[in-house]
Amino acid sequence: MKKKSSAQSAFFNLRVLIGLFVALAGVFLALLLGGGFSRASAQGYSQNRDIQVPPSYHNETWPRLRNVPLSPHTAIPEYVDTETNIEAGVTPNVKMALGTYQLFPGNPDTVTVGVSVTAIPGASSFCSCLPPDPNAAAGPINAVEVVNTAMEIIDKSGNLLSGPSSLPAFFSGHGFTVNSLSDPVVLFDESVVNPLGPNGRFIIVVLDFTTESTTDFLDFAISNDADATHGFTNFRQVNVGETSFFADQPRLGVNADAYFVEFNMFSTSTGLYDHPQIFTIQKSDFITGGLTTFQHDLPSTLFSVDPANMHGAASGGPEYFVSEGATVNTVSVMTETNVLSNTPTDTFTTLTVTSYAQPPAAHQPSGTITTNDSRMLNAAWRNNVLVSTHTVGTGKPLTAHARWYQFDTTSTPTLTQSGEIAPGAGIATFFPSIDINTAGALGMTYMESSSSEFVSMYVTGRTPRRPGRDNGDRTSYSGGHS
Repeated sequence: MKKKSSAQSAFFNLRVLIGLFVALAGVFLALLLGGGFSRASAQGYSQNRDIQVPPSYHNETWPRLRNVPLSPHTAIPEYVDTETNIEAGVTPNVKMALGTYQLFPGNPDTVTVGVSVTAIPGASSFCSCLPPDPNAAAGPINAVEVVNTAMEIIDKSGNLLSGPSSLPAFFSGHGFTVNSLSDPVVLFDESVVNPLGPNGRFIIVVLDFTTESTTDFLDFAISNDADATHGFTNFRQVNVGETSFFADQPRLGVNADAYFVEFNMFSTSTGLYDHPQIFTIQKSDFITGGLTTFQHDLPSTLFSVDPANMHGAASGGPEYFVSEGATVNTVSVMTETNVLSNTPTDTFTTLTVTSYAQPPAAHQPSGTITTNDSRMLNAAWRNNVLVSTHTVGTGKPLTAHARWYQFDTTSTPTLTQSGEIAPGAGIATFFPSIDINTAGALGMTYMESSSSEFVSMYVTGRTPRRPGRDNGDRTSYSGGHS
């Protein structure tokens, strides 16, 4: 919502927005997660005293995957406007393809693409936002896309069922005041058992704010069943600002017992980063019309602590989170137990990883584009396998590369393997996302560009039958253009 190194407000100000393109991996839906509306400054955050996070922008990264055989799938870059490029230090007149996302079944051993669905354009977002910051989730019947500040529902063939409709209107009329909205996230939770029809519910969360210098709220609601066209219920608003902080960049995860929303918390008086917060929604109450929530803070040495989307988790089990470690070249896996509490038990396992630096800007024919920083971008878990991704700077000359990690959580988490997507000299890869399906196959998507290639979307995957560190075949879904 705000440029991380600027004290100037950037709410709905296109001069400080940048389209950050996050590649989402999974089984049914691939979608674009654009950046923008990066509200709060992280000037106080660093991995250690010698490594300072550079100026960067907010981006959301959330997997929207279903319990079917893996097919790597994709989305393409969002439009970046000229004025934004100038403000962000990107060469003017860089434009990329309009956002789309993919819906299709697939084969675990092949990289395929399917039905292309045009994302909600900025002109239909009810706020003239460019980029509109898309986010989407797929259920067994249909899919939901949310942007700043609109939503739509489409079927699995890509046909529009409803929308684009206003998110402020969607959340209005439920007993609370809707202010300005930003950073919407939608997730499909396949674990909810419905009395009729397929299992699962959609949950939508969005930040609700007035000004930078006041605390903000989280608005959220859940669908009546697995079919988003049947409507949503239990609309709620909760102040998540802790009296003197502004919650930014919601990250949404789920296990058998709860929904977990992680925020980066910034001072309302100074605008500086202070600490992460975990906001927990008890699932059993929420899906039946009630609301029980819990909040607790994490150490200020951590930043962007991603809650995992835990497929097939058992009731009473932990929730896993992944973040960069408090010291350079480490990753922290947080195991949270007693999750339905304001004082859960958080156990941190710090693991050393291959050294890296902050990722530099990526080249493309018309100039460069920011690759953000090295914060973790997403996490997913299944059958004691935990995976996560981020963008790092490695190689000579220093180049942005998409990196993934795989952890074993059978007992104390250990790093099983990791890898980077480095196709060749001068080729940057960035904004990855990863997930794991019931067969143990991994799906991953990411952006790629070079001095001869505009920002483009690529997909890759790897099955248990091909367990090495390589990421298997890679396929370009959509090439960028000038």
